[in-house]
Amino acid sequence: MAQSSSSTNKPLRASTPKAPSSTSNKSLSESKKQRPRYRNCGTPVRTGCRTCKIRRVKCDEDKPFCKKCTSTGRSCDGYEILADLKKKTLAKKSPSISLELAYIVVEDPMEQQMLDFFRTFTAPELSGNFAVEFWEKRILQAATIEPSIRHITLALGAIHKHYCERHQKSVPYDGLTQAFAFRQYSKAISTLRNSIVKDSQSLDVTLISCILLICFDCLVEDHTSAMVHLNSGLRILDDIHALSASSTIASRCAIDYSPLLLAVGICAVADPNNTIPRRTCWGILKRIGTPLRSAPFESLEDARYALQTLGIDVLSQRFSTMFDSEDDMVLTPFGPMGHSHHVALQDWHQRFENFTQDFPSDTNDSTHAKHVAASFLRTQYHLFCMNATEPHSLERNFEEMLNLSEKLILSCSSPKSMPRLMVDTGVIVPLTYTAFKSPQLEHKIRANELLLRAPGREGLWNTDVALRLVEEELSVARKGAHHVSIS
Repeated sequence: MAQSSSSTNKPLRASTPKAPSSTSNKSLSESKKQRPRYRNCGTPVRTGCRTCKIRRVKCDEDKPFCKKCTSTGRSCDGYEILADLKKKTLAKKSPSISLELAYIVVEDPMEQQMLDFFRTFTAPELSGNFAVEFWEKRILQAATIEPSIRHITLALGAIHKHYCERHQKSVPYDGLTQAFAFRQYSKAISTLRNSIVKDSQSLDVTLISCILLICFDCLVEDHTSAMVHLNSGLRILDDIHALSASSTIASRCAIDYSPLLLAVGICAVADPNNTIPRRTCWGILKRIGTPLRSAPFESLEDARYALQTLGIDVLSQRFSTMFDSEDDMVLTPFGPMGHSHHVALQDWHQRFENFTQDFPSDTNDSTHAKHVAASFLRTQYHLFCMNATEPHSLERNFEEMLNLSEKLILSCSSPKSMPRLMVDTGVIVPLTYTAFKSPQLEHKIRANELLLRAPGREGLWNTDVALRLVEEELSVARKGAHHVSIS
């Protein structure tokens, strides 16, 4: 019995679990090591928007607001551009502008977000392929040391972001961005007043602030405030020229900021809804222009400044309001002054074509920007020519201006969800002028169609306002054509 008992107990002992072998331990540990390789969430990316990063979803990186957020009713908080700058700048002997800015705003996420938006979208849009160094470097450098410029930079970035959000219907309305913009604007005004009282010689700070404040006022459609700031900047430059620029600093300020304020000034005096005293404004604009000369152009900036100076002289001599038929000089007799303007414009055109013929034909971003800038200047050239040319030769200028405007609209580098933003004359003024001044109904119709494809702002000009004016003119022209056909 003892033997049978022991024999029956053997299977019981055999059925008890044994310690795992070394082979099974190895396979188990390998399976545990291999398991984390399979991730459901995907590899994280560093270039997505803030909202998608927080949600840990893959961002489609659409600019300025990703559709992953907007399609689900969320607010896209934009893209970080300063995340890796610390690593890059540590190796440098001196800190960069970007690192200084990151250090200043890192404590406030809202400020960081608006600064990122200004650098990524606002500054490139406002430069319009001109004055890139001013918009993308000098302002940011000044913002690191001047509180007033820092505040208005943040305000402009925020109000531009708000403007884009309103244009993009799928983005939910968020009043926080607009409120932040106005708070920063108020701080900028207050800080600027204090700095002017303490240091009346800070011309750089005052002129940069004037330009940025004008841009902000244009975006919120406060034309009265925009004209106050424009006149302030123009008076400063006028005083510098009146003193013959005896100071080196004053002379440099006149060279640096005159083209920017000239660009805004031309847009302002051309606005039919503006009630400013145009003749006074024309006088100041003429005095701060560059002396006319026949030397070859060395840059697009030189060509632009020369054309603006010549254009101001042409427009101020021909009329004081662009769309007032009682003061319209286009249809008046072509006198000696008109002939001299025509000759000067032809001389500018020849020098400009000589300069641009050496532009490369490749399709990289730098070359594309040069060709776009050249097209903008050609459009302005035709606009000025119409006011220094015999009436019978205007039709060719209308055709060319429409063709150039269409080319510019097609080549616009803004993301399709963003309206354009410029301080200079772009396509709105030439197209509106064509719709009003061309006797051809097909020109008016085409100008209206092109305006519909070019939403945005150019200085004090707004596409929506221009469209209302053009559609009224088009309605009158169609009735007139219908009346003539019946007769």
